[in-house]
Amino acid sequence: MSGNCQSCSGCIDINTGLCRGGTLNTQCGRNGGFCQACDSAAGQTCQGGFCAGGTTCNASTCGGCCDGNTCRLPSQFTNAQCGQGAAGAACVACVGTTTCDVGGTGTCASGRFDAGFGDAGPSDFCTLFGTPCTASQCCGFDATFGLLPFCYSFGMACGTAGTICTTNNLCQ
Repeated sequence: MSGNCQSCSGCIDINTGLCRGGTLNTQCGRNGGFCQACDSAAGQTCQGGFCAGGTTCNASTCGGCCDGNTCRLPSQFTNAQCGQGAAGAACVACVGTTTCDVGGTGTCASGRFDAGFGDAGPSDFCTLFGTPCTASQCCGFDATFGLLPFCYSFGMACGTAGTICTTNNLCQ
């Protein structure tokens, strides 16, 4: 009957105008409101006519790491909140002597040496030769002979031609 209002305890399917039960994950709602689809990829389910539970931060919604329901993008990584190498994974704190390789792998890693060719090794070569670099420096070969490790500050040209000390502690 056209023009008559009918009550609906569930939800109204916006495509058909029909009243639905409002308890399905694909048609969730109550009190005659429009049905909505719960985000099952984020773990939501329809509970009492409302989409509830789950998380809004996951691999399909976050390109960084998840701090609870908050997505931290790689540019926001710190030693206290670092990625695990997979989008949407939980953020982790780097422990011991590891630091978050911001701009690199985005994971907790030990100090690195870079000869200027992008071939970072497993240890800080500068420390081995008695001159450990600070957190805002890169370890690369010296500009004079190209044989001795030297600490360069962020933004400085490294000893190897065409490379700059980047904020991920590598001469690139």
